Amino acid sequence: RVEKDLDNLGEESRNHLQKWALFRYKAFANTGGEQSFSLAVLNHRGDGFILSSIYGREESRVYAKAIKNGKSGYPLSDEEQKVLARALSDKSLKLDEK
Repeated sequence: RVEKDLDNLGEESRNHLQKWALFRYKAFANTGGEQSFSLAVLNHRGDGFILSSIYGREESRVYAKAIKNGKSGYPLSDEEQKVLARALSDKSLKLDEK
């Protein structure tokens, strides 16, 4: 029974969000600082989401894109591609690396 429970826990843990990466950047030349960001959060299978916030002086926008098996059904910006690749790699905990 204990072995079966451990196997079930191991399988369940693959669904938990456990890989992530954050990339901050300056989206527009006329804004100060790196106030825009993209955040990828994935489970063991590469399923999850990318949340991006684009900061501008006149307006800000937030986008959420679903990720399935490490791929998006929507076009990804360069920053989103970078953060997804980082989350899928062993470098997922390194923040703001250019």
